[in-house]
Amino acid sequence: RVVALDFDLEAPGLHYKLSRNEDGSPLAVEKGVVDYVVTFLEHGENRSPLREFIVDAAVPGVEGPLVQLMPAGQVPSTAYWSKLSRINWHDLFYRKAAKGVQIFKELQTRILDELRPDFLLIDSRTGITEMGGVATTLLADKVLCLVLPTRENLEGARAVLRSLKRTRREIDGTNPEIMVAVSRVPEMRDSEIEREVTERILTVMNEEAEDVKDSLSLDSVYVLHSEAALQIHEALRVGSGINPDESILLRDYLRLFARFVPKESIEPKVHDLIEKAWEKLRYD
Repeated sequence: RVVALDFDLEAPGLHYKLSRNEDGSPLAVEKGVVDYVVTFLEHGENRSPLREFIVDAAVPGVEGPLVQLMPAGQVPSTAYWSKLSRINWHDLFYRKAAKGVQIFKELQTRILDELRPDFLLIDSRTGITEMGGVATTLLADKVLCLVLPTRENLEGARAVLRSLKRTRREIDGTNPEIMVAVSRVPEMRDSEIEREVTERILTVMNEEAEDVKDSLSLDSVYVLHSEAALQIHEALRVGSGINPDESILLRDYLRLFARFVPKESIEPKVHDLIEKAWEKLRYD
């Protein structure tokens, strides 16, 4: 069970990404994160059932709310942008008696208590911002940073991750688990070229910081390949009915997810998977 939280408030899109409407239209949304925050700021609390801010995303072959989305809000609409503009993010976190931390820690607790997900997936805004800070320093146990293989992008991402590491150390003395994935990499016949790309990314990301304690120590870079079909029409690869043998990007995602999902969640399912594989070998 996954709850997805769209915290990219200035360019939200998960209600499009998780929609399975054939015409590409988004999931129907009435309320979301912005509405939750505005209500809290106006009344000093938010006692509305969290279900009012949640949309179920269908998963093929599965009944029930396996994936639930807390969208940014009713986007695109004038009302959404008006509500977003009323939130002073700096005051929310930095003025005297600011309630920003309280709002989002309470939201995290309510998600765990009321929706009981196995995973909370947060889509954060790019860069060093108050919203990005909430997603990565207050709420996240693990952070996945998507990069492009350009020096400009890598140095910007490195600055964000160093800042994250420093902030977490100052808050609670912990180091978050940080992973990096390079996206939109073309499939190459020569795997040696791809290896050189990932090694160059590791070298840049792990360069020593001015304060050595801020330096990153990544051990690998995940690769998310591009697929020509997705450049024309966006579509979900996971749960689409496409076989991993037919999609290099789906194989990439499955490798990446294996880093997140605890073995205890996977092991009970392995026996059935092996049995099905043997059946296919014997009869197909």
